[in-house]
Amino acid sequence: MIDRYEDVIRRRGRNEDASAVRYWKTTGITSPGGLVRERDLQLWIDWLVRAGELRAGDVTPAQVFTNEFNPFSKPRVVVSKTGE
Repeated sequence: MIDRYEDVIRRRGRNEDASAVRYWKTTGITSPGGLVRERDLQLWIDWLVRAGELRAGDVTPAQVFTNEFNPFSKPRVVVSKTGE
């Protein structure tokens, strides 16, 4: 799929930077339950810093995402079959 995306970007002829495509895994969130992880966003923040779009330390992952409304982020109580 990565090769396909790189080919599409190249064929469009828009002088786009396709270097971020190699980090692509899916069009969605890859963690179970769609939980967003800080490391997922830190990867892109670091890339934007290297590209000169952000200054180091200007943005942290916690400033740009929350799992507050994701029901899978809540601890679940597991009850054994024996009720113990």
